Amino acid sequence: MEWVVIENNALASRNLGDCRTLSPEACGKAKELSQRILDKGLPSVEDMRGKLASCQDDRCRKGVWTEYRQASDATINSLKQMALNGELSREELAFINHELGKELAVSGYRANDKLGRSEQSSWLNGGSGPLSGFFNTELRQKELEKSGLSKADAAQYVKEEQRNLMLLETATGIIGGAASNKIQAKPSSVSSTKGSTDNKPHDETQPVRALDVSSYKELKSRAKVGDGLEHDHIPSFAALKKAKENELGRPLTKDETKALYQNATAVEIPRDAHKASPTYGGKNTPAQVQKDAMDLCGAVCRDTDALRKNMIERGYDPKLVDDAVKKVIERNRQTGVMK
Repeated sequence: MEWVVIENNALASRNLGDCRTLSPEACGKAKELSQRILDKGLPSVEDMRGKLASCQDDRCRKGVWTEYRQASDATINSLKQMALNGELSREELAFINHELGKELAVSGYRANDKLGRSEQSSWLNGGSGPLSGFFNTELRQKELEKSGLSKADAAQYVKEEQRNLMLLETATGIIGGAASNKIQAKPSSVSSTKGSTDNKPHDETQPVRALDVSSYKELKSRAKVGDGLEHDHIPSFAALKKAKENELGRPLTKDETKALYQNATAVEIPRDAHKASPTYGGKNTPAQVQKDAMDLCGAVCRDTDALRKNMIERGYDPKLVDDAVKKVIERNRQTGVMK
């Protein structure tokens, strides 16, 4: 078995290789789009890998990872601006979201001249759904180690890739809507029922509904006794609190704890779905809390994966579930939970 690495990041590539997931025509288009991004003066993934390979100590590696994150953010922001300025067409946006996203964001291996991967590894719902839920972190880290990265660098690379996948999903949704409407719409709460296709925000005085996304305080203010719904913090409040205390170097005060709890991102879900979440009750062990506090982005990824699975299993529309996931990610970005 020959292991191959397929880049999974927000950076353009100077060498897409044989474009294993694309047709020859699409491969040419992918290379052309990648070059347009590089022409903006943005670094390539090869640039970052070269710098990392030249490092001789941890201080250097830390600096490269900081530069990598800055380059990823700059690339995503450049894509947004290119779309808003009309430099990227609606068709090109769809291509980036689906075909190029599949090429750059799928991990797999070659076996008998075929690339093994989940059949669900492409973007869902006609190019509008998330991909991070199908990112196998364990397999990806092994691939990177086999490609020559140290175990520590491979683990850091996977962490950055998870973060970039989430940012790319959110950015693509934003720029896709902007290209369609000629304006950048303000993010709003997601509201839906199992059979509803109405994804418009409803009046805040109306009762809360499944898949609404907002602050815990706002959702609770619209809750009704007996509605069978609960407000699920994503990431868990315990992880948020621990992360904040680690940042400050001291325990939170009572008032600080209350404010953090009330303003944290939550999604409205049925009680049984809440119980099935990875952080419900005794499942959120001190060890897990500590781990999540050190990697809130990874915690959001895991928890939204579980949310998607649990809600779809309960009959909720996959598209509306994915919309809610995007809102959870975007709100966590806006509140600074995901840097």
